[in-house]
Amino acid sequence: LFATANDAEERDPLMCTIEGSNYTTSLLSNGYTWTLLYSGTTGIPSATIPSRMTYMSSVSINNNLSYTSYRILITQHRGVADCVQYSEAHLLGY
Repeated sequence: LFATANDAEERDPLMCTIEGSNYTTSLLSNGYTWTLLYSGTTGIPSATIPSRMTYMSSVSINNNLSYTSYRILITQHRGVADCVQYSEAHLLGY
């Protein structure tokens, strides 16, 4: 569940990957121990500019395993900015 930031819609994250790992060593930073859980939209619409500081629609991830660490990588953002910006991202478990 992503929320837009307070300004600069050209930095909105549109696509992301979410990965999980149970390792707690330096292997995490080397990228070898992450399991891909999701690749797709952040829930922020690409066709329209949403209001700032607003939660977007939640996105379902088909995963029933728990991990000790998670990471979110933004793979596409709106516009030509050289950075990305969002105010919050929540991983909700049910």
